Amino acid sequence: MSKINEVDHAKIILKRIAVYLDGLAGDVADLEDTVGDVVKVKEVQDERAIKNLQSLDFLRQSLEDLAFMAAAFGESNENESSEAVIKSTTSKLKLKSSRLLLGDTSDAPAKSGKNGLGELDLF
Repeated sequence: MSKINEVDHAKIILKRIAVYLDGLAGDVADLEDTVGDVVKVKEVQDERAIKNLQSLDFLRQSLEDLAFMAAAFGESNENESSEAVIKSTTSKLKLKSSRLLLGDTSDAPAKSGKNGLGELDLF
């Protein structure tokens, strides 16, 4: 395999990973909706249950960020520097933990207006 074919092959795989991760994020969003319907009926006061709900939300947002990262790297063109792709991608991520994966050490929140740690969507 030539170097160009290896790069194209890697991009194809990244695009597949992005679609897969996006599907998983959708599954988690559906679970959140289901749990939300149950929570609406019953008041949740158990601290452990609330932390688990927050973990579910964090999982969904993490999967969404990972899907976005994989798609961005899978769609980048050869004229674009990896540094430019990283910078552009980092600015659009929801979670600080996701931005750290790309080497972002700033405390600046993502441009999406979120607090940088992600936002809890409690149904």
